[in-house]
Amino acid sequence: MGIDLHPRGTAIAALLDDGTLAVYDAATGDVRDMAGCRAGRYPADVAWSPDVARIAVQCSGPCRGEPILVLEVESGEVHEVPSSTGGAGTGPYLGWSSDGQAILLTRLDVCSSILEVASGKVQMTLGEGHSCYDPYAIAWSPDGRSIAALTRNPAGRLDLLDARTGRVLRTLGEVRGMPGSLSVLAAWASDDELLTAEAQHYTRPTRWNVRSGASIVGQGKDLGGNAYAPGGACYATDDLLCCANRGVELREWETGQVLHFARYEEEFWHITWSPDGGRLAALAQDGTIVVWKAEGEPCVPK
Repeated sequence: MGIDLHPRGTAIAALLDDGTLAVYDAATGDVRDMAGCRAGRYPADVAWSPDVARIAVQCSGPCRGEPILVLEVESGEVHEVPSSTGGAGTGPYLGWSSDGQAILLTRLDVCSSILEVASGKVQMTLGEGHSCYDPYAIAWSPDGRSIAALTRNPAGRLDLLDARTGRVLRTLGEVRGMPGSLSVLAAWASDDELLTAEAQHYTRPTRWNVRSGASIVGQGKDLGGNAYAPGGACYATDDLLCCANRGVELREWETGQVLHFARYEEEFWHITWSPDGGRLAALAQDGTIVVWKAEGEPCVPK
């Protein structure tokens, strides 16, 4: 199962365990069902295109190796991205280029690659040989010129790549943890600032200046998966460590102070912000979608 918020926070695309891709109106809850993957509670990812005209979906499937599907929101038509079958053991992680012409194909058996959506042609391979970039920590800059990527071997080196050629522009530093964990996060606060979090149950959220290479470490603590609010002033994290305290915490980036806590009985599989910061959505293990609307302070959903 997977979930993604419309860039303006007006709709939620969610892949359900019966394989249906459901698009919910964030204000009314009205739903429109679209074709998706085969049924089953398998790792999956969902991603709106930058122009919000399409939704990309990929499931690992019962035998792994499912292709990337692109759904046209207006017509409901479904297209398979050629040559987009994922590798064995890979939990899908989708990322569109800023112009919507290319998409990330994650692999664990070989290096991940960026494909042209229309043709499936490989634009670039992310690494070579045994020196691949981790498929769960790759992010395009807002202007589409750069890609932030974390190496898998050697583990944890954070590189800034040219989005056209894949050439390393700068090595920013090291992000400690276990590559391959979905709690490793790389996200852009702006074209000049990158945010990262370290893997597993403890983290040092770090803000990197990609021009100078300077970094500032925040005081936050990660209790599971997390998602940065646009601009990076705070982040949402799901509490997986204490069964009596399950839910989503909102923490201030700089101090780690808890700004808000929303309790829920089930663990959350995925949490995400809308790019405009207006809403925060979470997909629970029982299939429930929970949405908070930010009113007033952007880091305090109501």
